[in-house]
Amino acid sequence: MQTPHTSSRQTADLCAPCLPLQEIDELFKIFRVLGTPSEATWPGVSVLPDYKDIFPYWAPRPLQELVPSLDPLGIDVLAQMLRCVSFSRSCM
Repeated sequence: MQTPHTSSRQTADLCAPCLPLQEIDELFKIFRVLGTPSEATWPGVSVLPDYKDIFPYWAPRPLQELVPSLDPLGIDVLAQMLRCVSFSRSCM
């Protein structure tokens, strides 16, 4: 990504998020889309070291609403790649 006209610092700045977020902010953004995980959707989640049963609850949002330009196959691929439970996530 570095060009003859950019320094390594400039390259690092280009790769950094626009607004630095704390981990909890990032998690909540994910939960707002995928839904807050529970034992029903992610068996064993409640025993993870940083899991808190006081996390706000968000229901999963339909991906078609978030990415209306994707056809059903694209929605299916996206849904498989965005699963929270890593062992059920598709790696394409």
